[in-house]
Amino acid sequence: MPRENETLNLRQNDSVLQRTEADTRIDWHRELYPAPPTQKMQDNASADCKPSPKYERIIDTVARHMLEPHKLGDAQEIKSRFNCQIKSDADVHKYAREAVLSLDSNSVVHTPEEIQKLAERRTGNFGGIGASINRRKDAEGVPEAKGPFIVGKIIHGGPADLKGIKPGDQITQVNGTDVSNKSLPEMVELLRGEVGTDVSITIVGKDEPVAVTRDRIAWPAVEDKMLPGTNFAYVRLDNFEQMNGPASLKNALNKYPDADAVIFDLRNNMGGLDLVSYQVLSLFLESGVIHKTTSRIESPVDNPLYEQRETKLTSDSIITTSTVMPEQHLYRFEAIKKPFAVLVNGASASASELVVGALQDHKIATIIGTKTFGKSDGQKFIPNVPEGGLTRITASRGFSPADRWFGNGSTIRHGIEPDIHVEFDPRTEFASPEDAQLNAAIRHLTQRAKEKR
Repeated sequence: MPRENETLNLRQNDSVLQRTEADTRIDWHRELYPAPPTQKMQDNASADCKPSPKYERIIDTVARHMLEPHKLGDAQEIKSRFNCQIKSDADVHKYAREAVLSLDSNSVVHTPEEIQKLAERRTGNFGGIGASINRRKDAEGVPEAKGPFIVGKIIHGGPADLKGIKPGDQITQVNGTDVSNKSLPEMVELLRGEVGTDVSITIVGKDEPVAVTRDRIAWPAVEDKMLPGTNFAYVRLDNFEQMNGPASLKNALNKYPDADAVIFDLRNNMGGLDLVSYQVLSLFLESGVIHKTTSRIESPVDNPLYEQRETKLTSDSIITTSTVMPEQHLYRFEAIKKPFAVLVNGASASASELVVGALQDHKIATIIGTKTFGKSDGQKFIPNVPEGGLTRITASRGFSPADRWFGNGSTIRHGIEPDIHVEFDPRTEFASPEDAQLNAAIRHLTQRAKEKR
């Protein structure tokens, strides 16, 4: 873990930035992330080929924002690497994406079209059929690489539901195209489209393809129910990307005022926005520090500067203090005052780990399941001007209230060890009667209730 504070003063534009070895948590990572060896310039990236100013601007932007600039290595080599391949604006995005990915597997260059899709995910609204899909699972519960896609959850009253499509239906073709060799992202793109347009879906057992009219889909961020045979409420949060997620979670919790306890399911929740996770935490925690971050400030590669932030809950607000910015306040919800357990697995990542780490450090929830993914490095979006699109670059590192770092999501993945380790049988479904992790949470909360009587 980081060493004791040793404060250094750095100046930029006549403003003092406080930089500490413990708080920046950067220098000590150089042992974990040695600078990559300088790559040999590709033979076809010779000085004879004309450089691309647009591509170079994106690389310069990355260099001035990335958390660990020593990963950049030979910047000039990266700038000239694709001189001979870049012939168009589309090539700029393509090869900038390849270059940035080689520096950091969590970073990517997005085209304007991709940014539109990300915006749709943020709001939870998009043109689709109102059904989730996946591949059939083998005997070990692993989705098969080929074959028909299986319909999962259906939105009641949505386009698929209105056309009689049911969970378990097998889709073999979309618009006459065989989908047996398509990837899941490719399949999703086939089903999504402009609101009001039709998509033809061929389903095993139906004589004719089903024409489904796409509509704007508001996919619920939260699932909730009372668990049969108990007085426990179950709430599941799908992601931390939708800004309405905390309010939806609050509404779900308010449905069960007489519940003795709550089981909060974060399995397969790969994260999202820090601000959303802070508001979610306010539903379960009354006060205290919840998150610490070190973020790169735009600065030269040879003199990188960093900002330190600490976010805490008070009785009436979520407050973030910074070494370079004014204090920021965010609306908080009222915390529930019930015993609760949190379910996690290897696909609980990023913002999920932010929440779980804070709850575990404050010792107010029992964490049940398997070790989490291991990613608490954060990315920010930087506009590519004038090229369009955005670059998503790792620019911050997050820590729990007790200064735990859970990993970068790629080369180092410490994750969070649950308080109670329980394996999950992948041949079963989440929140089903056979869900071993959920059943472990029910047993744990039942035992707690007995001990308090």
